[in-house]
Amino acid sequence: MTQKLSETKVSQRSGIEAFQLQILCEYLEDKIIKGEIPNNRIEPAYFEDKIDEIYEGYYQRLIDKLDPSVRTAAQLLIEEDLIYHNEKTGDSRRESRDSGRLLDKEGITQKLLNDLESNFLLRREVNSLGGISYEVSHDTLIAPILKSKGERRALEKADAERREAQQKKRKRLLFTTVVAAILLFVFVIAFILYNQNLRLVRALSESKQSKKEVEKTLNDLLEAQKAKELLEFKVELGRIKQVLNGSGNCPTPEQLQKMKDMKTKYPTDSDLQDQIDRIPLGNCR
Repeated sequence: MTQKLSETKVSQRSGIEAFQLQILCEYLEDKIIKGEIPNNRIEPAYFEDKIDEIYEGYYQRLIDKLDPSVRTAAQLLIEEDLIYHNEKTGDSRRESRDSGRLLDKEGITQKLLNDLESNFLLRREVNSLGGISYEVSHDTLIAPILKSKGERRALEKADAERREAQQKKRKRLLFTTVVAAILLFVFVIAFILYNQNLRLVRALSESKQSKKEVEKTLNDLLEAQKAKELLEFKVELGRIKQVLNGSGNCPTPEQLQKMKDMKTKYPTDSDLQDQIDRIPLGNCR
């Protein structure tokens, strides 16, 4: 056992400590209790190529023993605050933190710090100011903690990317629904225009309507045509916004000209003017 432990990087720096031997013996004892070692006879084959895995398993077992309600807070505390790691140089070391600073963090209580100390994940010491500081109990745990940190961050990144993809999908679905609704309105207005045209033709040809009724029909026709044009333009504005969402993309010259024409054609339509003004054209003008 001491021969294999002496081959680890930690042991080469500071020699074998009782803590390392304790982890190894605890692992083998657990194997015997579970009946995984025949005749309870320990041989090098059961641990000589598994030292790193044993250390990793030790850290994870201690984390898993914590109450689920505080497990995440404890893991973040140990992996993000109590271990320094430079990704460029590969340098890593334990960091000592004042208990007051740790207790300010979300989910961290004195009871949790006591539990982490009692299961040998952390150890406490009196600092130079007379207060209490905490640090990871041994250098042996640095590598397992960093590995767990990397795996956790990878899962968090994958989860964030999944949520972002779902959000984009919902936005696309919403845009498609809005466009479909607007197109439906355009169809309805087109149908109304067709009927208004029939009414106008009938009124003029049969001369059975008064001048006032004819003017009303004409006004209704113009309003319907305006509404149809505005709805079609709103659909075009949606397409323009989609184009601008892409990096470095600009609307076509025809789309830009259409926006200018609509501003000129309907100067009193404040809602339309505001919608056009809020389009972030930037350098696309």
